[in-house]
Amino acid sequence: MRKLFLLIMTTIFLMACEGPMGPPGEDGYANWAVQFVTVSSNQWTRHTFTDTDDVYYEYTFVPDIYKTSNSSGRNWIYNDGSMMAYWVANYDTADEFQVPLYNGVYERYYDGDHFYESISFRYTANNVSFYLYYNDPSVTPSGNLTFRLVTNW
Repeated sequence: MRKLFLLIMTTIFLMACEGPMGPPGEDGYANWAVQFVTVSSNQWTRHTFTDTDDVYYEYTFVPDIYKTSNSSGRNWIYNDGSMMAYWVANYDTADEFQVPLYNGVYERYYDGDHFYESISFRYTANNVSFYLYYNDPSVTPSGNLTFRLVTNW
């Protein structure tokens, strides 16, 4: 009985260590990187939905962690790691707070102006994009929006 238990435990231990090894992290770090990205109102690209008059705005960039990784490292992050984005309100002030973009979308409602703003993001193995959507096509991005991008691998 004891030998059978030892055999089963050894088999489980050896099977738990299969699969490709990911890229090594920097010494002293737990394989994560944080980058703050500030997008000014003139950096957004305006797009129009084909079936409606609604518009959305896009800002696409290559994150710093991708600039220092080769293609296999970027693919590793995309396929086996994760990225999370936060909208940082009141950036670099005493009133700063961060809002996670769960499922990529965060909505702000402006009652006085009767419109809402949706903020979302997506990432690929090559770049990251932030999106703004307003239900009123006359509304445009104003001021700076700051985002915090956290990458784990």
